[in-house]
Amino acid sequence: MSVRLVLLLVSAIFIGAIAVSSIRHRRRIKFQQKFMKEEFQGSQEDRPVEFVEKNFALYRDSPIAFFIMARNQTYFSGVELIQALLDVGMQHGSRGVFAYSDETDKPLFHVLSAQEPGNFDLVQLELLSVPGLCMVLNTEHSNLIHAFNMMMKVSNELADRLEAIILDSHKEPCQQEFLEQCRLEILELSRQRTESLVTF
Repeated sequence: MSVRLVLLLVSAIFIGAIAVSSIRHRRRIKFQQKFMKEEFQGSQEDRPVEFVEKNFALYRDSPIAFFIMARNQTYFSGVELIQALLDVGMQHGSRGVFAYSDETDKPLFHVLSAQEPGNFDLVQLELLSVPGLCMVLNTEHSNLIHAFNMMMKVSNELADRLEAIILDSHKEPCQQEFLEQCRLEILELSRQRTESLVTF
């Protein structure tokens, strides 16, 4: 094989690599612009002062919450993370967090960033980097067992997509005992709700 032919092959491979990189970059930019236009409703500074507090109030007020964390103390980043959330049916909401809703558009559970203030900054999507996700059950939903089962199903899907690990509310590896405890707490919440309705 002549030197000229080798140079031509190397040039072709190099040009092809540049073309693929350019296509990926355009797709990434297009994806970010879609969020900027359709999903994001102003910067965090433009929102009420209580914006940050409301996000973590979702976690504080729910007795049922756990984490999906990146392995080996790494981070989830940018487009890949948001795409994974969209692929499993999540929707980005006005608080800057994601929600998974039922057929009546009632949230079954929310997904926050595992670091304060809990929201996902989609303005600078390329710079987005979080150590994990916080899955929070919506305890106001009328069917808590269904909401919890869906939260577990989606959590497992996300963990598979992101090659992550599911941790309990204490950030320890999620065990069957923790899930059973969650179900008992859900039954108790349902019982209390029923009693309050009867009393009323």
